[in-house]
Amino acid sequence: MSEAPIRLPTTSVGWMALCAYDEARNQLDDGKAAVCQVIKNRANRAYQSDGTIMGTVLHPMAFSGFWCDMVNGHYVRVAHTIADAQGRAAAKFAAAIAQPQLWSNLMEIATDVMGGHYEPQGPEFALLCPDALLYCNMAVSAPPWATRDRFITRIGAHSFYRD
Repeated sequence: MSEAPIRLPTTSVGWMALCAYDEARNQLDDGKAAVCQVIKNRANRAYQSDGTIMGTVLHPMAFSGFWCDMVNGHYVRVAHTIADAQGRAAAKFAAAIAQPQLWSNLMEIATDVMGGHYEPQGPEFALLCPDALLYCNMAVSAPPWATRDRFITRIGAHSFYRD
């Protein structure tokens, strides 16, 4: 008996929605869209990216959920190759599409962000200029790049920063 092939998103919008699922699925739409905007900004600037959405999402250690597990309050790297990260992405994709209402919402948001016509619910989203390349949840981690001089805005659980 052969194993079923792993399923991964087949479009840029699907990869963006998957990353938003992993990073912000419990947030309001603006929080989900803000993660999508950072992915788009990174791809456009080739920042931690090969210039594609998939390459941005899977860039080593760029988005923790594809590379790390949270262990005792600290991120621990568990994926060491792109294949490892893709395996984690496949598991997350299966979980995401098993929630059709949420997945539809994420796909709609990612489509709107990709097309440049997302309609934000609050004023903070408009502050996410093309330089918004980084974000973190300060309740979970405090990376050294998260400084006041780089801070742009906070949307939901994430604080957004310039590189």
